[in-house]
Amino acid sequence: MELNKINTIGLIQRFLKSTSSKNLVFELNRYNLIYFIYRGLDEDSTKVVILKEEWIPLKKRYDWIRRYLLIQNDFRINRKSINDWIQMNESLEIEESIDIKIIDLSLESKKAFKALLYETNKNKKMKFIVEDYLSGKFVISPNAKSNSNITYQKVINRGLFNKSKTKKIGVISPFTYGKSALINSLLQLDLLQEDILVKTAKITTITHNEDYWLMKEDPTLIIENYLDESNFKERLGYLSTLNEKGSNLVDTTINNTELKLITFVDTPGLFGKNPEHDEITGGIIEKLDYIMYLLNPTQLGFEPYTKKILEWQHKYQKPCIFVMNKMDLVKTLEDRNSLREEFNKTLGQKVKHNGIFYVSAYSALKARLYKKKEIDLLTLKKDPFIFVTDGEWVISGRSFTEEHIDRLEESSCILELERFIKSI
Repeated sequence: MELNKINTIGLIQRFLKSTSSKNLVFELNRYNLIYFIYRGLDEDSTKVVILKEEWIPLKKRYDWIRRYLLIQNDFRINRKSINDWIQMNESLEIEESIDIKIIDLSLESKKAFKALLYETNKNKKMKFIVEDYLSGKFVISPNAKSNSNITYQKVINRGLFNKSKTKKIGVISPFTYGKSALINSLLQLDLLQEDILVKTAKITTITHNEDYWLMKEDPTLIIENYLDESNFKERLGYLSTLNEKGSNLVDTTINNTELKLITFVDTPGLFGKNPEHDEITGGIIEKLDYIMYLLNPTQLGFEPYTKKILEWQHKYQKPCIFVMNKMDLVKTLEDRNSLREEFNKTLGQKVKHNGIFYVSAYSALKARLYKKKEIDLLTLKKDPFIFVTDGEWVISGRSFTEEHIDRLEESSCILELERFIKSI
């Protein structure tokens, strides 16, 4: 930072300590720059906004600083007292360290400043706030979060990620039960990584926005916008794995209007090689509005998982449903009836719930990807897990044709689950 700025900020710090004025905002004009000093209720919330004097007319400064610093109440701008004090004391030596939060907009281009001052388009304005918030060159004390930064983060959460407007539905299960596949099938998008390995190591939230957005603290806040779906998926795949350090939460948006009232929450699989994943999942339960406990037909009654469900439901009493996934592995009616009976005698009796759904997320996703022309019919014909039934007949392989796609989707029972989710 230029010497004249450092000296001026040091004098501002001295001024604030010497005055008991209750004015919320002071305005200092010095060396063709304007310094807006926002004086909060305590020293930690005080900040200085610097911009070029010619960028903003005098009559517009009040409204601009109110909007930029997100000040809700009425206030006066005090120009005289600080300018007079600086003129009388500018010969003071500045030795103390600077511990005021600095937002130096004078470092920006005039074009960027105009975007902040005059932009009326909500999405463009939000984009600039995001970029401004992230720009490390504005901040001298990056470890001290100012009130405006916290407020900006709330605006970002509300404006980009719809956090205050949606119901958060968490999908929980041990790893390999197919959580990511289930969410992908509900999104009709091959978004989250599916693998027999433990892939998901973070809480991942997915909701609606017209653009692809990613947000993660690492420890600085990272917010990224993507136009290309493949690049977005690749970046999310990296951020949500074990390799990526920092926060245990990754927020995302996709353009899916079905999510306008819903945020899906993917969680790390329980009982894997990393015990901390259980703690990460347990830590999000309280913040969920609804829970989908995923079950595996080959491991129904897995005792550690049953204990976790009982523990969380007793502690948090969250409304929940059960989803028996991988029903494509249970081909006979007799075996399916046995599963229903076993569930009713065990978890069905022990946990208050709003129903159980028997689905094949794998079949649902494949049918939907075909309808979106992301996979071809030959791929489905070659897939040993893709089949439909016609009475006693199983149709798969060469016999499977395009006319069976709708039946594949319907028999997966994903439509029934979707209807219920919309009713929550």
